[in-house]
Amino acid sequence: MKYRIIKPEIPVIWLDTYAINEIASALLRPPEKRTSRDHYALGVYEQLLNLVKQKKALCFESDQLSEIKAVPGLLDKVREVLTRLSNGVRTSYLNVEQEQVANGIRHFIQNDSDEPVLDWQAVFPCDPFKAGPVGGFITRVKSLSQGLEDGQREERKAFADVLEKLRTERVAAAAAGISEKLRRERQLERELGVYQAIYRDEVARWLSQPFGVQAHDEETFLRLLNSISRPLILWKHYGGEEDALRGLYNFYGSEHYKTLPYISISSEMWAHLLVAGQAIRPSDVMDVRHISTFLPYCHVMVIDGSMIELVKTKLGLGDRYRTELVKFSGLRDLLKEIEVN
Repeated sequence: MKYRIIKPEIPVIWLDTYAINEIASALLRPPEKRTSRDHYALGVYEQLLNLVKQKKALCFESDQLSEIKAVPGLLDKVREVLTRLSNGVRTSYLNVEQEQVANGIRHFIQNDSDEPVLDWQAVFPCDPFKAGPVGGFITRVKSLSQGLEDGQREERKAFADVLEKLRTERVAAAAAGISEKLRRERQLERELGVYQAIYRDEVARWLSQPFGVQAHDEETFLRLLNSISRPLILWKHYGGEEDALRGLYNFYGSEHYKTLPYISISSEMWAHLLVAGQAIRPSDVMDVRHISTFLPYCHVMVIDGSMIELVKTKLGLGDRYRTELVKFSGLRDLLKEIEVN
């Protein structure tokens, strides 16, 4: 089966951390010290602001700020850039994942396999074209504290270290004469099946706790809330009749789950990255999350060259989802086309 994505008529543009950082750094540099690279970044920034102001583009904020290191003055300027470009419109990869899972559960219960629809508006907490300046100030969701942002960076680094160990084990399989193509296919199968196994283990761990005993720390509680409680509520809400725990287990092994765009894209990306020759970087973790969740809804995504090679050339995801994938250095010409059209 296949989900159909509905995009808005106005182009949706997403900028990666590098692009935002380039713009913020150029703004901070004294005019007399600006380089040609700075002038390029500022020119692109002006183009984007004009497009957003004229409602010819939507340039939403997501989780870019969490990847910016705490350089004096830079974080505040990054916040300013994100606020002006997004005009207060913000979402996150978690919003997208939860929305897609909710849709998947609903269609699974209804046994609907005739190209279910995923609407772009559902991933934003409000109508993005009605957001805007309020009383002279831009409406903006409060950012995470610096401590939490640092914690997220450490978490991504730890996760990348685990994935890198897994990747080296997979690459070692090449010595046994297993082709890269076959290793990718096997890894893709593992990626698509991993959450069903995680859900089974989480439920078993949850059910093993004595009734009425508070045995979970806050981190475990929040994880269980996301992996068990929320899906159970959705199962009941959409009228699931069979045993909910078993029904959800079956859902996570179904095509309704495996073909959700963020699951399909992230699984394909990790299947390549985990058998590739290059080491897994902490930035890869957020790149996969951002690309897998936002790419289907965007008309333009600005990402780095290595990810363009993987996502556009090797996996063909740009064509599949009708999304233009460009490096920041190639964005200006593309924005000129948007201005004209």
